[in-house]
Amino acid sequence: MAADLTESFLGKHVEKIVLAAAVALFLGALGWFVIFTQSQEKLRLAVNRRVEETKKRIQEAKIDDALSKEERVLLGIDLPVLTVSGFELRLKSLGPSWDALTRWAENQPKPGDEPRETKIVRTLPDKIMPIQDLEVAVGRGTTIEPVPNPLFKLVDAKATLYDVAWAGVVGRMDLSAQLEENTKGNAIYQPILLTKVELQRRELKPDGTWSEWQAVAPSAPKALLAKLPKFPANPQDKRTVGEWATGVINLQADIRRMPFCPLLASDGKTVQALAGPIQGVEQPPPPPPKIEVSAAPAEAGPAGPAAPAPEAPPPPKPATGNLPPWLTQPTTPAGKPAEGAKAVTPAAVKHVVATLWAVDATVEPGKTYQYQMRPSLVNPVYSSVEAKDEKVRWTLELTGEWSKASKEVAIPPVNEFFFVGSFGGRPNLELHRWIFGQWVIVPSAQASIGAPVVYVKPRTKITVPGGTGTKEIDVDLSPGILLVDINRNFRYRPEGNPQTIPTNVLVYADALGRLSQRIEWLDRQEANKARKNREGVLPTKAGEVAPPPVRPTPPPPKKAPPGR
Repeated sequence: MAADLTESFLGKHVEKIVLAAAVALFLGALGWFVIFTQSQEKLRLAVNRRVEETKKRIQEAKIDDALSKEERVLLGIDLPVLTVSGFELRLKSLGPSWDALTRWAENQPKPGDEPRETKIVRTLPDKIMPIQDLEVAVGRGTTIEPVPNPLFKLVDAKATLYDVAWAGVVGRMDLSAQLEENTKGNAIYQPILLTKVELQRRELKPDGTWSEWQAVAPSAPKALLAKLPKFPANPQDKRTVGEWATGVINLQADIRRMPFCPLLASDGKTVQALAGPIQGVEQPPPPPPKIEVSAAPAEAGPAGPAAPAPEAPPPPKPATGNLPPWLTQPTTPAGKPAEGAKAVTPAAVKHVVATLWAVDATVEPGKTYQYQMRPSLVNPVYSSVEAKDEKVRWTLELTGEWSKASKEVAIPPVNEFFFVGSFGGRPNLELHRWIFGQWVIVPSAQASIGAPVVYVKPRTKITVPGGTGTKEIDVDLSPGILLVDINRNFRYRPEGNPQTIPTNVLVYADALGRLSQRIEWLDRQEANKARKNREGVLPTKAGEVAPPPVRPTPPPPKKAPPGR
């Protein structure tokens, strides 16, 4: 019966029981959802707070908080304030190479002024113009600059003096023709920069043939040779190339015309006197632009006034990316920015021929030489991105061909002798010696047949060039010959004289063993002329002309008394 009651109760209230269970589950789930949602919101708020705090710390962070004391010193933090004078001092200590690079940086185009793209040279010039019209000057001089193998050396209280013989070679190069060669193929205008002028010589040998050509080192002051720019080891390193090019530009006049050692005394024509007055380094102007004018159609009727030729448009500026480092902006030989483009008419274009020279101070008196010269110049194709050949693009220097050989030139001797007679069967010689711009003369020196001529004049008073007074030195007047024989009573007929006269002939050998002869009558005439021109002549500065010796005027002849 109890079971029946239970079954009847469940049957009657099952729906209520299910509903109550569902309500209980719903309320439990709702409670759990509310509790879980609150915890997630707290977590989100906490994360947002931490993010904001991190952002604030980053925005307000200081480098001092992250660096140690040593690191701040290395970075220049907490150092004393740099003053204007201190900044100028630091700039001066950077050196000339930095100044040159700064000038190039200042010459870069400004924003909004970008140059238009222009093609530049793609191929090498067809030829390098040779040096022509070689002329040679020879002479002797005295300098305070140390020279190799001086003729004589004198140690004075104020300076050391050196006697030197030289041969100066002058030639001319057509720069306008070279510019035309460089600008073929749609090239831009750029100055012609010579990098060096080379000199070589050959010597006439005793058998009448010539020796091989030999290079001649430039004879110039050591201070200048030390300033000559060194050729870059890596032609693709534009920084070192730029420094080298700056030196080439600034020393362009010295490269073209290498200065000789300063002379205190001079005997002979120097290269400066041979070449004439020259100032600065002239460059050929850019050629005038080509203007194409279309032909007007023929019309009937009288011809009217000729229409003016249209003006040529300004040439486009080259892109600086295509230019070598020395042409970021056109420069003058002094390194300063060139003037703006000027209108050039065909009549105004000047033909420029450069005068080049070099001096050889290693010649030997009495020898005969010939010379050749050749130029080298900066490659106008260097660093061009349009150069077809990569090797050509990075070739920095172009060298021309050797010029034609100059005329033969004989270096004047330092010691001279004249056969002026004989005494007791021994030859009598007159000896001359050039030393420090003046001549020392011994009118009579006895010599012996079969022996070399050796003669030293002791304690000879010499006027020291440069205004330092006089000095007594031993002067060697030995002519470097060996007397072989005397041919007496030789019948000699002077030029223009119909009759012969008896005289003596001296046979001698030079230092190379070559036999020569001197005629006494002729040598007497030559000795008298030389003595008149050389006695009493003081040393002169280079470029000056020695004044003739002052000789007393002979008294007028006395009149004979009238006859009785």
